[in-house]
Amino acid sequence: MKQTGTIIAKIIASLEKRISHIRKALHLAEEAERVREKGELLRNASEFRKGMDRITLTDYYSGSLETVTVETNPSLDRFGNAEHYFKKARKLEKSVPHQKQRLKQAEKTFEQAVYIQKQFEEGSFTEEEIQEKLGHMGFGRFFAAYNKPRRKKERKELLRTFTSTDGFTIYAGKSAEDNDYVTFHLGTGKDIWLHASGYAGSHVLIKRKKGQDIPRNTLKQAAALAVYYSKARGHYRTEVTWSYIHNIHRASRRQPGKVTVANPDYIKPDKKALDDIVKNAE
Repeated sequence: MKQTGTIIAKIIASLEKRISHIRKALHLAEEAERVREKGELLRNASEFRKGMDRITLTDYYSGSLETVTVETNPSLDRFGNAEHYFKKARKLEKSVPHQKQRLKQAEKTFEQAVYIQKQFEEGSFTEEEIQEKLGHMGFGRFFAAYNKPRRKKERKELLRTFTSTDGFTIYAGKSAEDNDYVTFHLGTGKDIWLHASGYAGSHVLIKRKKGQDIPRNTLKQAAALAVYYSKARGHYRTEVTWSYIHNIHRASRRQPGKVTVANPDYIKPDKKALDDIVKNAE
């Protein structure tokens, strides 16, 4: 009993840390307008010369006309550096809804974990019930019963497997451990990885041969599966994060299925895409 209580406390602490990181990322994303202003200042800075790694400019966007130091890439001219800031601002703006979704989901999971802790302390749940509830929430890794190793062949056979209407094989994990297997064992190079933005759910993988381009229809069908096998099920226009496998990295080796995504792109599937992939699987 004491060990289970300790595990719940660890889970809550990890969720508090996750929420803190997401809030920092959201704050940074909401600074997009300030990043764009620096780009505008650079574009109009006729005194800037290629080779400079920073420049101090009058900040016409501040009420008191203070100066601001803007870091630059010495290999670019002022227009190239300005475009870099504009591109960064667009990327930050685009990530705001994603970060808000992540924060909402993390806060909801935190509330659920606190509720489970309270019920456990009051004796309303058995240890087995606690393990099952937390396992369904993606925290099965904390319990030995959820960490029994499977042979790789056996695990692959148990994955959800589909074929897109264009003939591409698509895999979707069923658990955190499966997600880890899909991403870091089945996925290679330029295979495409997808996940419903801001929601707990399956890692989805589109396998492809060298030199193959992934058709838009296949991408949308895989995205539809990512939404369907997530907490966003039923919301067909949920935004889905996708990137190449080489951009996916483990967030922690102690937490299967937890990843960070470099250079993410986003796509919104629709009901037709889901119908097409399900129909093709029959």
